[in-house]
This record gives sequence, structure tokens and C-alpha cells, in this order.
Amino acid sequence: IPTWIILLATSLFLIYKYNSRTFNVLKDLGVDGPKPYPFVGTFYQALSMGIGKAFQVNIAKYGKVYADYAASTPNVVVADSDMLKQIMVKDFAYFTNRRKFGGDQKPLDRMLTVLDDDEWKNVRNAMTPAFSGGKLRRTTKYLNDCAQNLVDNLGSVADGDATFDAQNHCGCFATDVIARVAFGVEMDSQKDPDHPFVKYMKEAMDFSLIKKPFLIISLFFPALVPYATKLGFTFLSKESNAYFTGLVTDAIETRKNSNDPDRHDFLQIMMEAKQMKAAKDGETVAD
Repeated sequence: IPTWIILLATSLFLIYKYNSRTFNVLKDLGVDGPKPYPFVGTFYQALSMGIGKAFQVNIAKYGKVYADYAASTPNVVVADSDMLKQIMVKDFAYFTNRRKFGGDQKPLDRMLTVLDDDEWKNVRNAMTPAFSGGKLRRTTKYLNDCAQNLVDNLGSVADGDATFDAQNHCGCFATDVIARVAFGVEMDSQKDPDHPFVKYMKEAMDFSLIKKPFLIISLFFPALVPYATKLGFTFLSKESNAYFTGLVTDAIETRKNSNDPDRHDFLQIMMEAKQMKAAKDGETVAD
């Protein structure tokens, strides 16, 4: 047998063993689930039938707690309401850290969902007062305004006795809500589909593995994420990241000089939370 064939066979065997090394971890603990395969784990189900359908099929077959594999990373899927309450409320202190998908792209590396341990706790404590019931209710006006835009646009379609794409209308409504409530950007994406916010939001929410190879690396080769980031692979394109970063930075600078009392979006709430924390710590906001 030629040496190259032996080397190739040995390499393939070692790669297979390495990628399947964790496939019995949860099974040995008594947690059953669909059969995982090297490189893809159980993600082939999501590709073939969709994520939502895959969850339904597996819950029906394996119960409300079953094993799932993202490539070679074992996960426990929990669909039991009592257990979820135990995890998300009573024992949440043990489950604060999350799996990282964004790499080291700034400023995404400072999001609450990617911080760990004490750093997460400090930021979470600073943010908590910003999301009181009273402050969240102040955003209702923006939701109603966006909903009115949706009703008006649907009314125009109805007046013309035309067919319409319900998903497109609802997607535009969701985009308007995010723009208005989170960033304070007033827009009607149904009438202005070429608005930069619409363009970059669609790009950010496009989870196509073909268009975003970084997702493939994050899902199937998480250990390579730091190296992929150094090579220029990111979750958001440089253009999208620059747009949203600039949008927030410019809005913050404008609001510092305007002091508009009628703004109640999340950006304003977070700015107020920062001022409250600075006052509590005896610091200035600039610090």
C-alpha cells in the first residue's frame, strides 16, 4: 500500500475521532438525543427541516430535555417550564456566561451577552435601573407610532384592492420598532426601503452561512474564532459596524448638547443610567 494512502487514511481517522470525541458525553449521563455527525453535530436537522421544526420533532421524540451538538460541542436543550424557571431565575448565578459568536469585533465585544463573570455582573447592575417598568412603558408611544404606520400602509394596499406580502410588512414594522425604540431613528421603512438603517439592518439579520462564513466558523469550529477574527472575518461587515457605531456615537453627542426631555428610547434610557451610576459613584459622566 502506498505511503500516501496510509497517511491519508490515518489523517481522516484521526480527524473523525477528534470531531466525534464528545458525542457520548451526554449519552453517558443519561441524556438522549438525535445522532450527531462529525463537523455538523446535529445541525443537519436545522438545515433540512428548519430550527423550529427540528426542536418540535426532537421534543416529541426525546422529551423536554434532550442532547444536542453544535459541531462537537455538547448542549442540553431544555423545554420544561419548571426547569427553565430553575435555571433562569433561582440558579441563574451559575448560568450567566454564554457561548461567544461575535469574536473580538469592537464594540460588539462589550455587549452584555458576551461579557463573563464579574464584568457581566457589574454591567448588568448598572443597566438594571434603566429597565424598570415605568421607563419601559415610556417607549409605548413609539410602538404605537410604528403600529400606526403599519396600519396606514396596509390600508393603502386595501384601498387599492391589491395583494401584499405579509412577511415584508411585518418585517418593516419590526425594523421601524428597532430603529425608533432602540436608536431613536424615526422612519417608515415600508415607504423608504432604501434608508441606510434598513440596508444595514437587513445585512445584520441575514444569517445565511454562505454570506457569512464567520457563522460557519463560530458554529462548527469555535476554537478557530480568535484566529478568524485576526484574519478579518467578523459577524458584522466593516460597513455595517461602522454605520451603527457612528449612528450611536453621533446620537449621544447630539443629545448631550440638546437635553431633550421628550426622548424616551433605549439609547436615552441607557444614557440616563450612565449618569445615575456616575452620580452614585461620585464621578462625572465624561469619566
